[in-house]
Amino acid sequence: MTALERVQKVETQMELTPEMSAVVEKRVPALLEDLEREGVFFDESGDIGFISHAISLVKRLESGEKVKDLGEDVLSQLEEDALAISRKVLAPLEAAYGVTLDNSELALVTIHVQTAMMKMKKAQKRQQK
Repeated sequence: MTALERVQKVETQMELTPEMSAVVEKRVPALLEDLEREGVFFDESGDIGFISHAISLVKRLESGEKVKDLGEDVLSQLEEDALAISRKVLAPLEAAYGVTLDNSELALVTIHVQTAMMKMKKAQKRQQK
């Protein structure tokens, strides 16, 4: 299934306007494809969770809404490699909207990325046994 098809599957559950769907379908598949180029792949539940979050992120960027502040220390609890990947794949969104995402948005994306990376490592270890 392509990134766009995966996004459209989740999109139908979120009842977006046609205008918002067009924006989402431009931004979210690119985000997924960038993550996959970085070696981050989601399992089915992770895919749905990340795509739902990414759609909400795009909606917030479109409306100017801010996510609840998670506090300054949240980033310090996340792994540097997951943070670096998240920053890299979010850069095109930041450029497109002319913003710098706050630490709470970065942390929320990084939690998805870090979880996917941990699941991938566990799957690799099982395959090696």
